[in-house]
Amino acid sequence: MLKKHKDKGLWVLFFFNIYSFSNNLIIINGWYSVIIRNVYIFYRLFTILGYTFIALFFFKNIISRLIKKAIVITYIILFAYAIYDFLTSPKESFDSIPSSIEAILIIIFSIFYLFEQIKNPKVLFIYTLDKFWIVASFLLYYTGTFFLFIYAEAYFVDPSFNENYYFINNVFLLLKNIVFSVGLLVKNKSDDYSADNYPDFDSLLEKRF
Repeated sequence: MLKKHKDKGLWVLFFFNIYSFSNNLIIINGWYSVIIRNVYIFYRLFTILGYTFIALFFFKNIISRLIKKAIVITYIILFAYAIYDFLTSPKESFDSIPSSIEAILIIIFSIFYLFEQIKNPKVLFIYTLDKFWIVASFLLYYTGTFFLFIYAEAYFVDPSFNENYYFINNVFLLLKNIVFSVGLLVKNKSDDYSADNYPDFDSLLEKRF
């Protein structure tokens, strides 16, 4: 399926979704106890590894060199802070601050990517791009779970919050995967309607917008 997409970085997100699904499955079913008793280790690993996949995707697809540098710098900072938080926080605690920072960074880079596509359009309608749906899936998930991550460290010990956390997280995870799948099914139209292949592309954009 990925062969029909010429855009860079989709293979990175393919592995990210596999990892995300596997990690969630291990936590929900309690399989983590076979490897390690502390489930919070899996949450902390997901923060770093998940952001690694997504940051690599944005690094490959965002044009601005300044933002590319920002992606590298923020990744190093987040990685260093996540290690610091792990060493200084109670072993059985949710990494609310690193997870919240991760969510903010992904939301910012998602918005900037979409801004780049609007500022320098390659298609008449941005929703005909596969990556539009994929980036939209990031925005949907991380905006929907942002406050959940903030409160998780303080309230995860509460069984009722624990149940609500899994429910809300799984709902947004499901929605993210659905929107992400739409992106994989959409055939990229950038080659068919680019400015090089469509002489009146710029004039049509001016009339349309």
